[in-house]
Amino acid sequence: MHSLNGILGFKLHTDEDQFGGVHDIYFDDQRWTVRYIVVDTGTWLAGRQVLISPTSAGVPDWGRKRLPVSLNRVQIENSPPVSEDKPVSRQLEEDLAQYFGWPRYWAATGFAGMPASPLPHDAPGLSMETPEEAAERRREGAPEQQGDPHLQSLREVTGYRIKVRDGEIGHVEDFIADMTEWRIRNLLVDTRNWLPGKEVLVACADITDIDWPAGQVSVNMTKEQVQNAPAYTAA
Repeated sequence: MHSLNGILGFKLHTDEDQFGGVHDIYFDDQRWTVRYIVVDTGTWLAGRQVLISPTSAGVPDWGRKRLPVSLNRVQIENSPPVSEDKPVSRQLEEDLAQYFGWPRYWAATGFAGMPASPLPHDAPGLSMETPEEAAERRREGAPEQQGDPHLQSLREVTGYRIKVRDGEIGHVEDFIADMTEWRIRNLLVDTRNWLPGKEVLVACADITDIDWPAGQVSVNMTKEQVQNAPAYTAA
């Protein structure tokens, strides 16, 4: 059982070489399994990021900060790029960019990385589908669905506010996973905005929703239940 955020930055290690680094983790918020390890290939492939299945990864070497993989350079080079399967946050960003006519900052940015001024809603060739309609289309599983509605980015979700049944408490600090199965077991909640200094574990079964536009994770618990939970320590 280890921190998922703790693996970010680990070098990929094969029998032949060590290169690249773990940039992100994409996970399924329904089955609570790691779907992809996002690898930044650095200067080797001019900063290209690729997706690697955890089935190709071994148990992380925490002392040396390395992730063993049963792949060689050619196989990693031929791995699908991150554009092949985007997490929910990026899917919705795509919807917003299409609806408002904003440039996709992850492909090319304007001044200081900010999107240009929105185009009018009647701009030529601009889809009139709203982000809400796109989200509904995904939920209904329409044929034109462009991504998995349950795929989440670890980097994106870390820091989301925690909403319980009777209010808000703290934020997402991390996820704790069984690295032998790459299965997420718990959400680590930092309640310092409410209970100074205390971190608690929440079972994934108690998570009811992850809302990207709101930057919020909903948990089926009360403030009192969280307050009475034992404090988490890494040991």
